[in-house]
Amino acid sequence: MTPALLKEIAPELRSAAACEGKTLKARVVRTEAEEIRTVLDSFEGDREKVCTALGISKTMLWRKLNGTR
Repeated sequence: MTPALLKEIAPELRSAAACEGKTLKARVVRTEAEEIRTVLDSFEGDREKVCTALGISKTMLWRKLNGTR
């Protein structure tokens, strides 16, 4: 089984492997930023629309993307 096929079949394994040795908080921050980037892509980078869709301010969006709280 190739890594690409494994990633396609079970993407959660890639995420688990990438997070080994990190604290839960670090993993949550990373996962949240990845999800926000996905939403940014779906809105073609329009941060205003992303903030509206997620119910957060532009400041909070910036903080979450930069791993600060």
